[in-house]
Amino acid sequence: MFSRKTRKGLLGSVALALAGVMAGEAGAATGVLITSTYCDRFTNSRNQIWTENNLGADNVYYMKDNGAVIQLSGPANITQVDDLIATAHGNCDGIGPFAKDAFAQHLKTARDTGADFNKLVFFSCSSAATGVSGHSLIDEVGTKFPGTKRIVGWPRSGYFSGSDDASFANAQYTSGADFAFIDPSREHEALGRIADMDYLWNTKITTPIGGPLRSVQAACNLAVGSGNDQDLKARMLETIAASRAVLTGEVVPNMPGSTVLGWGHQLLDYQDNAKVCGADIDGAGTAVPCNHPVNKNFNTAVVQ
Repeated sequence: MFSRKTRKGLLGSVALALAGVMAGEAGAATGVLITSTYCDRFTNSRNQIWTENNLGADNVYYMKDNGAVIQLSGPANITQVDDLIATAHGNCDGIGPFAKDAFAQHLKTARDTGADFNKLVFFSCSSAATGVSGHSLIDEVGTKFPGTKRIVGWPRSGYFSGSDDASFANAQYTSGADFAFIDPSREHEALGRIADMDYLWNTKITTPIGGPLRSVQAACNLAVGSGNDQDLKARMLETIAASRAVLTGEVVPNMPGSTVLGWGHQLLDYQDNAKVCGADIDGAGTAVPCNHPVNKNFNTAVVQ
């Protein structure tokens, strides 16, 4: 095992390379895609916040349960965006409320022209794991978008690791069978911090949406239950803003500059690297089939 000092140094280089993996070429339009499973827990809002803050994603799309995609914000339509980061709860057989093959087809339909993306990234559990179909989500999506240069997923349950850094900007997405901890003796404390984040999002009454004050989760459920796209868009944007305020606006006592997200993930450690496939994963024409993605750490030249 690496010492904590060595591990933090490695993760620092991971952070720099991760920006290279996902930031895209100059002028590239970057977007975030969410689904109704945004309402299940704070984690999808967390993923969106990290993506917007670190990757400059200024386009937000919502895939409804019928597969139709509506634009919530930003200048670029889903048909125009270059790099897309999808965040939704997942398992070996699906993502959000969709089976893997259905999601891939919905995304293909929403793309309209059928044009490939530059990059597709899935902040979703088991997005690179095969289920009963024998195909992973990134494999299904790769079939629909075979010219996409880089498709990125994770093999097991995904989360952000702080690796003893209380700045959420430096947190790294990873996956594992369960959480890993920087210090096993602090596991109870780490799990308590996660429980606190769940309470702030699911239960604490903070959000003035739809009349009375609600929890963020209740506001989100109200939004996705809207009867028309106009109301859905307005209420989801309010929910997203309220969630951001809750997760980034509350400064943890005795830790100046630390947000709830930074504090909440500080004690979690890094485990799995990403699985990467696509038509040109290294900018040098190296193609990797998505039914056999390569396991790459973000500090290697292949994914920079």
